[in-house]
Amino acid sequence: MATTITEEVYTVEEVAAIFRVPVDTIRRLIQRGQLPALRLGRVYRVPKRVVAQLLEQPATSYAPEDLGFGSWKTDTQTSDSVDYVNLLRDAAPRSLSEYVADLWNE
Repeated sequence: MATTITEEVYTVEEVAAIFRVPVDTIRRLIQRGQLPALRLGRVYRVPKRVVAQLLEQPATSYAPEDLGFGSWKTDTQTSDSVDYVNLLRDAAPRSLSEYVADLWNE
């Protein structure tokens, strides 16, 4: 049986649902080149392998700010929340898919 393109890609809406973020966030990441995608006419499709790689990437490769923790200060002084998140992250390194699974189970 031949594989169709729909079996190998996600729509923007499907990717947004997987990561539980607004659709506009996914479109913005695609437009900035931060999320690889195929453009077919006026629509985008994200390869399933790209999503799988993001989910399997160790969360330790993300800064606390990338995961939604900490402060957005540009100075070198670190707030207590950032230190705390770093301690948690270093104590129990998990992949992003494990973090997402924990969120779904809450």
